[in-house]
Amino acid sequence: MPVKNKGITFGSILKWFVFATNLIAIMLLFSAFLSWNVSPLRTNLFQFIGLGFGAILAVNVAYLILWIICAKWRLALVSLIAFVICYQPILTFFPMNFFPKDVPENSSDEFFPERCARKFD
Repeated sequence: MPVKNKGITFGSILKWFVFATNLIAIMLLFSAFLSWNVSPLRTNLFQFIGLGFGAILAVNVAYLILWIICAKWRLALVSLIAFVICYQPILTFFPMNFFPKDVPENSSDEFFPERCARKFD
């Protein structure tokens, strides 16, 4: 039987390239997470990476969606674990109040004062 030559194909190169860029995006997400904890007096690198936190987070969400669509569950789990580790900065960047504290009774009056409300006659 002849042996099939399984040389380097474009598909295999593309697969490894996407995987490598996913790992780079996860490392950038962790670096942006460190910008919350590392003092700018020590190094400014993490602070500059932290400025791009929203874009880095969007790239990681795109990779998570890609892995779910392609049914690569282990890679999707790696991205999901990265989101769990960076849970606090994500909720600070995108504030979602899942467990709201006690809301005052007249909170709408404070948020929409009468003088700012538009009146229609």
